Parts: sequence; C-alpha cells; structure tokens
Amino acid sequence: FSVGLVTAACSLLEELSHTHGEFFQSCLSEAVQKLSGIVAKSHSDLHDYSYYFVPGPWLSVKLMKLIQCYPIPNDAIIKARLGEAMETVLNKAAEPSKSKKVQHSNAKHAVLFEAINLIVHLETESGLQVRACNLLGGYLTHKETNMRYLSLEGLCNLSTTEFSREAVRKHQDVVLNALKTERDVSVRQKAIDLLYAMCDHTNAETIVGELLTYLEKADNPTKIP
Repeated sequence: FSVGLVTAACSLLEELSHTHGEFFQSCLSEAVQKLSGIVAKSHSDLHDYSYYFVPGPWLSVKLMKLIQCYPIPNDAIIKARLGEAMETVLNKAAEPSKSKKVQHSNAKHAVLFEAINLIVHLETESGLQVRACNLLGGYLTHKETNMRYLSLEGLCNLSTTEFSREAVRKHQDVVLNALKTERDVSVRQKAIDLLYAMCDHTNAETIVGELLTYLEKADNPTKIP
C-alpha cells in the first residue's frame, strides 16, 4: 500500500471522526490491522518507508491518533490485536538503539509516546499500563531535557488510570529529586503536576512537605498565584 496516501487519509479521517464519528467507525478495524502490520515489521521490511531504522513512524502515530477517536473496541479479536501491537511498541522501545542519530531517537520515541497515549485510552489493559510506567520511569533521568519532560507528562497521564497508579507512585523519589535538581523550569513544573497527581493518603505528608519547601524558593513561573 502507499504509505503517503494512507497517512493523508488518516489525517482526513481523524478530523472527520471528531465531527461525524458515527459515519466512520467502520475504519477502526482497518486502522488496527494496518498499525499491527507496521509495528510488527522491521525497518528492512518497510525499507522505502522507514525513517532512520524506524518503520513507518509518522503513519503509526497517525493511526494511533485515529484509533483514540473511538471507544475501546468491543470485538475481542480487534482488541487483542491492538494490545499485541502496543506490546510490540513497548518491546521495541526497550531494545538498544539501532542508531545514535537524533532522528532515530525522535522517530522511535514519537511512536512510543503516542502508544502510551493509546494505552491510557485502553483503560482495561492493566499489564500494558504498568509496563509503560516502568519504561517511562527509566527516562526520568535521561540526559535530554525533552525526554525528561515527556516522561513526566506520560506518567501524569497514566496516573489517571486505575491500574497504574501504584506503578506511578514507585517513581516518587526520582520525581522529588527532579524538583530539587532540575534546571529547566518547565520540567520542574511538570514534576509538580505529577506529584500532585500521585498524591494520596499514603504519601500526602511527604509530598506536601516537599512542595511547601520548594515553593519558598521557587521561580515566579512555578509559584501558585
């Protein structure tokens, strides 16, 4: 199939799904099938449509955005295939990088972070949610500022799901350390967002105490108005 044509069609269908979703719900199974086929392939299988060793990254992201326009599939086969596709994305993200080029990292992680958005959408997939939390936890100390920010944002999203709250809280100490040592104010702000999201009766005393200490010397953009 033409990757360029399908990518363009996904953009159109995503927009139409926001306004006339009931007329295009039949495309969901086809989108899942296409996504499953792409993420399961190696870069050599889609050589003409791979970007720095990542097969069809932009189409994969478009397909995942389109799938999120609709409720969780009721069809057991489609749901299972989608779960397997997400499992494959997480597995590939955990593999050693095939290139040191920044383009490879950007494409690989664009697919990963959109997959995590989709995993949050699939509220019943508890195993995927916990795995995503553990994977993102490894990026909290990444050397790239953008990666640290995106990992915090992803954990914020996962903290709203029923099955991953405990897995998110396991990273509390690392997030608190980011609040104290992170140079970038936007990352510190996102750390505050995550601490707020993970706060409950078991850790409220620690988190609130740390936040009060931090706010005494926080930059103006971080202070509560």
